[in-house]
Amino acid sequence: MNSKDGKIQERTLSFAIRIVKLCKFLDEFGGVARVLGKQLIRSGTSLSNAVSNY
Repeated sequence: MNSKDGKIQERTLSFAIRIVKLCKFLDEFGGVARVLGKQLIRSGTSLSNAVSNY
């Protein structure tokens, strides 16, 4: 793994962490925000998972 790959992994992990924090915030509102948060957490964290498996 070169430094560029490491930076991509760091950035996607950071992005996934920010998504999780946002979804925790949205969960407090309930209703539509909670539904959107669940969808966002699936799609927002899949990028980090895909990069780590590469």
